Amino acid sequence: RAAVLTALSGILSRDPSDAAVTKLSTALDLSVGPERDAILVALGRVQSITAAATLTRAAASQDPDDRRTVAALLAGQPPAVALPLATTLLGDTDAGVRAAAAWSLGTIGDATSVSKLAPLVRGASVDVAIDSAGAIGRIAARLQKPGIASASLCSIVDDVHVPADVRANALSGLTLAKSRCDNGAKERKALEDSSELVRLAAASLLHVAPAPDDVRVLERCAAMDRSALVGKRCRAAEAVPTTTQSVLVYVVPDGQITPAPHGQFLLMLADTLVCAGTTDRRGAVFEPRAPSGDVMLRRRAQ
Repeated sequence: RAAVLTALSGILSRDPSDAAVTKLSTALDLSVGPERDAILVALGRVQSITAAATLTRAAASQDPDDRRTVAALLAGQPPAVALPLATTLLGDTDAGVRAAAAWSLGTIGDATSVSKLAPLVRGASVDVAIDSAGAIGRIAARLQKPGIASASLCSIVDDVHVPADVRANALSGLTLAKSRCDNGAKERKALEDSSELVRLAAASLLHVAPAPDDVRVLERCAAMDRSALVGKRCRAAEAVPTTTQSVLVYVVPDGQITPAPHGQFLLMLADTLVCAGTTDRRGAVFEPRAPSGDVMLRRRAQ
């Protein structure tokens, strides 16, 4: 049944059927555990009135697992339906739900969403902060307003009190928005950070309209950085993907052989942003609009 539901979600995304959506919505009422997430994902890949109504009901569920899965699926739904729902879930009592809603707002949010996301970048929940920083960068890039990104993110890229993974996403968000911070000193300082993820993101940002000082530190990084991945990025920028695809990732922790439900993950996408959150009841994470390219699970910064 799990395999059939996974296959069905792909079929429905290409050839939606009202009868199938109605049948799945009915099945959701009777389902429990991992099967609920599989059904929700299948429904979330269909853009129809019936599917949207079912997702809206699930978003009001008493079970945070339901709300978290719906929040992640909203990135693949029409903004007219998804934006109000994601904005509501951004205030959920569960941090995992808030993180998923913040990440989805990066795809469907508008300028007003930035004012709601900006305070969360320095919030108590690291996952929410990581996803909010990335979402701001995506919104600014989509609206072609680099000032939105710099106003919200530049203050944290060199703040040692902010977790490294949050600073890395802030730098990557600035890169997507093609936005720089003042004279570039913050980005150059970030290239010396102890976190590989921060240095990788800083290298990408320094390739955006590089000044002579930027070129010098990039050359030094390419020759001397202890990470081959960072050194490669310092030598040349990578093109930002222009297409997206849906991705389903099962997260198997080190030392285990099966996916871990309710486990933490840090997923690096092809545009160098990282998505943080909690796996669903299957031990999986579904991303409706992942930039086309490599996907990598990363270790969280200590």
